[in-house]
Parts: sequence; structure tokens; C-alpha cells
Amino acid sequence: MELVVNKQAGFTYFLPDGVLDQKVSALEVGPFGENNLAGEINRFLDTSIQRLTRTDTYLLVHSPELKNLESLTTGLPFVDPIIHRAVLDESLMLQLGIHFDHVLQNMLRAGTSDAQGNEALRQALLSLGEQPASQDIGFHTQQYFLVGDLNPLQLQSVSEFLANPELKTN
Repeated sequence: MELVVNKQAGFTYFLPDGVLDQKVSALEVGPFGENNLAGEINRFLDTSIQRLTRTDTYLLVHSPELKNLESLTTGLPFVDPIIHRAVLDESLMLQLGIHFDHVLQNMLRAGTSDAQGNEALRQALLSLGEQPASQDIGFHTQQYFLVGDLNPLQLQSVSEFLANPELKTN
């Protein structure tokens, strides 16, 4: 397991061995309001989440020579510019100035097939006029930004509620 740190976004990702020979780009898309989910969590776990916002991040492991990745932040296949925003290798929530008290992140465990991440990589490369190479790989991760007074035990319970612990790390 290799450690990838996205310092601009402030997230740390654990990716399979060998991917650091490639470039890792993080495309963060959102924000998605999840207040109905927050209400469900509050009912089941007796928490007091006031607001829950999600972003989706696509970790694209690709050739260092790949150019024009910034174009992925402005339209299809990842962004509907009317309702979404996207950034490359930085935090969307920080860029938008959206307040949050806690961040929970989850993604599939290493070794679990990530069909959504791989399809995102394929779509990204196709939109850039490139074909996927055998060593290219994609990963999907979600970040949940919470507003509310939660203690560490409650945060752990919310994290487990949001992820299938058999498949995802949180």
C-alpha cells in the first residue's frame, strides 16, 4: 500500500503499490447537499448534524505526459456547470468557502475492484482524446463535510453508517 498525499486538498489516500510511477491527479466534483441523509443519520444515531455536504473525488492514475486535465473541471463527463463545480488537485469546499466542522472520507479498500473509479478514468482519457494504458487506474472516493457538534464516538458511528466496512475504508 502506497501513501499519496494531496497537500492542496489536505487529503491522504492509500493506493496500491506501483501507482506512484504514474502521476496521480485528483478531480473533486460537487458540492452535493445531503441534508436528507443527515436527517436519516440523526434519527438512527441520535446525532445533531445540522448540514451534510458531499464531494466526489476521482483519483486518476495516469501517464505523467497527459496534458490538459484542467479541461475536465468545466464540463462533461464530470461536471454539469449549472449545478456542479470541479477543481483539480485542490479542495472544492475550501475554494468555495463552505464552512464545515468535520470531514469523513471513504473509498474502497485496496484490492477491491473500483468500477466507478476505472470508468471515470476511462471517460477522462477519452474526453482528452487519449486511450487508457494498461498501467492507468482510477479510484473513486467521497468526502462528507459535516456541520454539527459531534464527539469522536459519534463521528465513528456516522463514518460506519456512510461506508460498508467490508468494502470501504473510512
